[in-house]
Amino acid sequence: KGCSMFLKRTPALLALCIGTSTASAGGGEFEPLARDYYKDVISIWANTPTVINALRANNIEPAGHSASEIADLDQKWRAEVGNAETPVISSILNKAASDYLRERVAASGGAITEIILIDAKGLNAAISSVTSDYFQGDEAQFLEVFHKGSGYVRVGDVELDESTQVYQMKVSFPIIDTDTNRALGTMTVALNPQVIM
Repeated sequence: KGCSMFLKRTPALLALCIGTSTASAGGGEFEPLARDYYKDVISIWANTPTVINALRANNIEPAGHSASEIADLDQKWRAEVGNAETPVISSILNKAASDYLRERVAASGGAITEIILIDAKGLNAAISSVTSDYFQGDEAQFLEVFHKGSGYVRVGDVELDESTQVYQMKVSFPIIDTDTNRALGTMTVALNPQVIM
């Protein structure tokens, strides 16, 4: 029956199964679960005006960051993680779009552990919770997704999230502008395979 037989048992059994599975690329045998969840749940709310407008605004204001500016912002973000004063992080975390993403996480019943909305520059445009960095443009969830076009969905491997100690798999896809049919950015939704089973 493969790894799926362990999903609703203990995390230890799931960890053992994932560690010994030969089918790991692209989420392995758990990938159909993630794709079904995307089709049945995520796709319904992922392209709403709240998401589209947040990306449009982020892509315009501030008007373009240079590589050095992005590096500086990313460094400031990383330094703020875990601190009381978080002006850069708070500027994203307190957006209405971030509130919307948190609502989606809460409504998922534990199926969704995190959502990141990434603009065309690879920067966080909205987040459901604090990420370890601000710049996502050098990661597969952006690089392998942004230019793929409407309908493309990337499913990552099942991995242990160090901060939450929960096994999750990331589903990433481009967000397309409804007016121009061009990519505005991407969204990454982290799923708990034990819940979506």
